[in-house]
This record gives sequence, structure tokens and C-alpha cells, in this order.
Amino acid sequence: MDVRLGEDLGPAMARASGLLLSGRVVEAVLPLLTATALHVVPGAVGSGITLLGGDGSRATAAGTDPLVERADALQYELDEGPCLDAWRQRRSIVADDLAAEERWPRWAPLAVELGLRSVASAGLVAGEASVGAIKLYSSRTAAFDEADRAALALFAAQAAILVNSAQTFQRAGHLSEDVQAALRERDTVTRATGLIMGREKVPEDRAFGYLMSRAQSEGTPLHETAARLLRSASTGT
Repeated sequence: MDVRLGEDLGPAMARASGLLLSGRVVEAVLPLLTATALHVVPGAVGSGITLLGGDGSRATAAGTDPLVERADALQYELDEGPCLDAWRQRRSIVADDLAAEERWPRWAPLAVELGLRSVASAGLVAGEASVGAIKLYSSRTAAFDEADRAALALFAAQAAILVNSAQTFQRAGHLSEDVQAALRERDTVTRATGLIMGREKVPEDRAFGYLMSRAQSEGTPLHETAARLLRSASTGT
């Protein structure tokens, strides 16, 4: 490894944190992680991150080369390979010579056909969450020395926190949008109820009951009925 990890990983994580705060979440963070991994471990020819979907699906995010995506796709199809083991076992997995590898009897020969000879992968574990794995591929045997492996483990630990935070941020963003939509709908119903109270000179409960009855007879959600009533009032129709 010809770079000092602290000089490369620290600024990268700081930049990624800024992206999270700006709302550019997972899709912007992951390419930064894989590009930094290649820079930190120059023996690699490709890097990628495997993420687990809520339905158990597995997909490669931010692969730095089409070769990474092809090698990963074979792992998912065959349900065996280094990044799947790294994710399942929550640890680092290294293979120095895929041509002699016996742990993945179906995947390894196909990886060699793709031109890959060694691989290093580390699980992305943040607390109780195992969010995926990061992997590095090389066209050379024994491409990853002890320093590279230590760097990958440290990088994976930091990346796991970042990815987990990004996913949490993204989920919170969706929740926030839902809450905002609910508040807008509530405001629409409140304003329509007030309109009925003023027109009909009735108390709030009767005005709201009228609005509910109208929504039921029209077969539409309450907030849509309220919105139509407000539009009619504003246009005088």
C-alpha cells in the first residue's frame, strides 16, 4: 500500500458525511466509497459494494468496473462467493489464488475465466446491522498484503457506519415526506371544515360531519373532498 490510510480515508469520510447532510444519500455516497477503496489499495483492479435489500435481495452498488458487476452477479446467481461469506460471517475474507480456491467450487473457476486471480472482501457491520460487504478484485495472485487487508478492514468499519447512516437518513427522508403530506391533508380538511362552519353557521363537529358524509357519498378520500370544496369556493362555482 503506497498511501497512508489516514490521509485518504479521513477526508473521504468527511466529504461523504457532507453529502449525507445535503440529502444526496446512498446513491451519492457509494461511488465515493468504492473509488476511495481503489485508491487506498492500489493492487485492486475493481471495487464494489454489495447491499442487502429489505426483501433479502442482493445487488452491487457503485461497481468501479463492469468486471466487478459480472463477478458479483455470478456470486448472487450461484449463492456462493467471498463477498457473500464476508456478509454472512461478518468478517474479512481473502483468497490469494482463485485458480486453487476450494471454498467456492462453482464461482471461483468462473471468476478466473473473467481474468480475476485474487479477492479481498469485508463485511459492512454497524452495531447489530450487517448492511452488506465491500470487495476488491485483482488480476494478480496474492495481490493483497497484510497492510492492504488491515486497510480494507478499517475502511469497511468506517464504510459500514456511513452506509447504515445513509440508509437511515434516506428512510427518515421518506418518513418526513409522508408526515408532511399528512400535515398538508389535515390542513386542507381543517380549512374546509372552517368554510362550512362559516357558510352554514354550524359548530365544528357538525361541519366536519357534513364533510365526512359528502366524502362518503362521493366515494373519495376526505382530504380530496375538502380540496374540491375549497377550490369551488375560491372560483365561486
